[in-house]
Amino acid sequence: MENKQTNTWQEVLRKFLSTRVPLKFLLVFLVLLVLPSVLILGYHSNCEDRVRRTKFNLIVARSRVKAYKETTGSYPICLAEIKEYAEKHPESNLGKRHFKEYLSIRKGNLKESADLNDTGGWYYNKTAGEVKINIIKPVKHYLTFYFGEERNEIPSDW
Repeated sequence: MENKQTNTWQEVLRKFLSTRVPLKFLLVFLVLLVLPSVLILGYHSNCEDRVRRTKFNLIVARSRVKAYKETTGSYPICLAEIKEYAEKHPESNLGKRHFKEYLSIRKGNLKESADLNDTGGWYYNKTAGEVKINIIKPVKHYLTFYFGEERNEIPSDW
């Protein structure tokens, strides 16, 4: 009896492998399953990079504001003033690069605001020298397929 069941399974397997329709179905199924996964993973990697670059630029912006105050005795009126000062005084080592936020705009947002209003870019308080990311919604609102540890965090709290 067991022998007949074994033969039956062997016959079913042989028929399955001999026909091309199930193989085509299997290939189409795999393509439809794998392709979206690859696309989502690629997008997630891009999102991970955008979060990392934004956090790095936040750290750099804060350190440059602090260094500017130590050098000049006062906080800059705006973040762009740091770059202007660095160009005029290369010995200051403040650096000439812009600080960009990459969560709200893929290519980077330089916009600066005195109000924390969720417009992207930077919030800068010139009285206190405080720099924040001007985003008050969780990261997942801007980067839908980002599943990193910062997904539910609000960037202005960083």
